[in-house]
Amino acid sequence: MKERLIYNNKKGFTLVELIIVLALIAIVLAGIYTFYFFIQSSYNKNDARSYTNHQINMVFTQLDRDIRSASKPNKDTHAVRIVSSKELDIYIYDAKEENYIRVSYQFIPNSSILQRGWIACETGIPPSTANPPYDTIDNWETIMDGAVENTTIKDGGNEKEVTFGFEDITGSSANDRREIKITLIGNDMNKPLNKPIVAVKILTSRSRGFPK
Repeated sequence: MKERLIYNNKKGFTLVELIIVLALIAIVLAGIYTFYFFIQSSYNKNDARSYTNHQINMVFTQLDRDIRSASKPNKDTHAVRIVSSKELDIYIYDAKEENYIRVSYQFIPNSSILQRGWIACETGIPPSTANPPYDTIDNWETIMDGAVENTTIKDGGNEKEVTFGFEDITGSSANDRREIKITLIGNDMNKPLNKPIVAVKILTSRSRGFPK
């Protein structure tokens, strides 16, 4: 009786083939992860940029409203006064409440915030002394977080440093209409951008005399 030899042509993966398959899978997974990371990173940047721009626009809107409503408290005080490059005072007469108030904006570099506060004049008519404080401001609110003190921007191919702050660019000190240059620099504290956003605006107060 002859033995019949049966050959099985079915073969398993060799070690080399298995390594090649695993390598291809790793390449595909790496590509998927890179694409996902790119999409997520782009979303985070757009979200951070949108949030920061919204904050800056809201601050400019509030500043524009306050500065346009500014009124001299007396003949020796400007309606809008630069206390320092990081602090701005605005005197306003509230016709509805028949009251004078001092609005103050302060940039706190260590806390990365811009805050707004106000205090009313309790004497009815403001004092005749220059730059009356009325009183100490206690009610502050944060109107911008992620405020940045300085950064650099491209200017004609060169790097130019810009600083957060307020500047009175009015030509004459005798002019009641004050031109205030405001430079805001912001970033998202939770999703920081590679470069902070810089926005500059010039706001002008109306000419309003001091109370009689």
